[in-house]
Amino acid sequence: MTVADRLKVCFMRAQEKRTLTSMETMVYCAPYECVLVLSLFSRLALEPKFKKLLFNHALEPLLGCICTGFWAEAREAAATLANLMWVPDLDYERLVCWLKFDGSRCITVDAANVLLPIKAGEPKPVDIGLGMYSSMWGVEFGVGSCLTLHPDGLKTYNVPGLLTTASPQDTFRHTSQSPYHWLDEPPDPRHFTITCWFFWPLNQFDAPESAKRQCVLLQSSPPERLMQLYVDFETEPEGIWTLVDHTRTKRPIKTPQLHPGWHLLSLVSSTSRSATQPFDGTKLFLDDWCKVLKNVWVLNDFYMVGNDSSAGGRKPFGLMADFRIYARSLPDEQVKNMVVANSTEDHPDRIARRLAALDAATVLAQRLDVPDTAAECLRALGSLATLSSQRAKIFNVCGRKLMQLMDSPLPMVQRQAKRLINNLA
Repeated sequence: MTVADRLKVCFMRAQEKRTLTSMETMVYCAPYECVLVLSLFSRLALEPKFKKLLFNHALEPLLGCICTGFWAEAREAAATLANLMWVPDLDYERLVCWLKFDGSRCITVDAANVLLPIKAGEPKPVDIGLGMYSSMWGVEFGVGSCLTLHPDGLKTYNVPGLLTTASPQDTFRHTSQSPYHWLDEPPDPRHFTITCWFFWPLNQFDAPESAKRQCVLLQSSPPERLMQLYVDFETEPEGIWTLVDHTRTKRPIKTPQLHPGWHLLSLVSSTSRSATQPFDGTKLFLDDWCKVLKNVWVLNDFYMVGNDSSAGGRKPFGLMADFRIYARSLPDEQVKNMVVANSTEDHPDRIARRLAALDAATVLAQRLDVPDTAAECLRALGSLATLSSQRAKIFNVCGRKLMQLMDSPLPMVQRQAKRLINNLA
């Protein structure tokens, strides 16, 4: 049966108000063994090296299981889909943060489905005609506005595990206490990549002169709150890019003059142990220009994007889009390919796009009746909602039910419903 055929069966059962039980299915199959196997799949789906295998062979069977399986099967199948969209890249790159800024209010949406960013102030959506990818991608950080990635700072080797499961009784305090434990070796603390599209000149829109002295892109977590990467206009009127390294040393970098418009900044940190970037130090790219800083590393602790909180939010970065953090050192060729990309076709959201093409939103929306299944379906829908084309559809197929689940007495169901609403807004 196709997914569409299984959806018809699901609709029929809903109209008949008939719920499938495990005892009914035991005559025809092995439901308990199936739940066990699916729970193993859901664990493996979190690991980068298994994502492509499940992507190529398991998406339609998993969606079919959600449609016609009994509630425990549907729960584990939905958990597998949600886990596939956690750190979603299929090329083993460990994308741990992806702020697309792809809509007027989609500022606190992490398309890597790892973080729950917190907005401060009122970042301004990009003006019509200035957005990236011939669209509305972009947000301007002005005075008093910023985005906190995680209350304790994001460390690429110690990724939060709070969006890797959704048991209905779990609270935020319970799930946020421990990091994710990789089955493979954890990422090296010095192997990471940061990429960000920005509009030059920085901070040119409605910013006072006092806010144009330093434009901070990244800040480390308290109590130090280091300005890790910023542009300094105090010592150089044209602006000079500056890194603050792991020894707290400021390292100004002489860069070529930038023309007005969008540019790609990439920072690649590596060591000689890396298979893709075997050198000790950091590379700073501006478009296809590169500066190599040997034996210099940026502290792997990323707390705030777009401003400096220790200065009262008076060092805003300006207009940016498509901000990413990878827990891996990307090769030069991949960085340079990003520079010339003129569409979103090669973006690391192929899993979400494939699920969208298979009508996953409609499938997941049918199984919000049982709390255990609802929690995982909501988590999967929240991750699917990072794809802008799916937001209106998701609200259309389950908006009314979603409003009801916002008041659920179960903390995890309520939390996943609120996350979905945030990603839809």
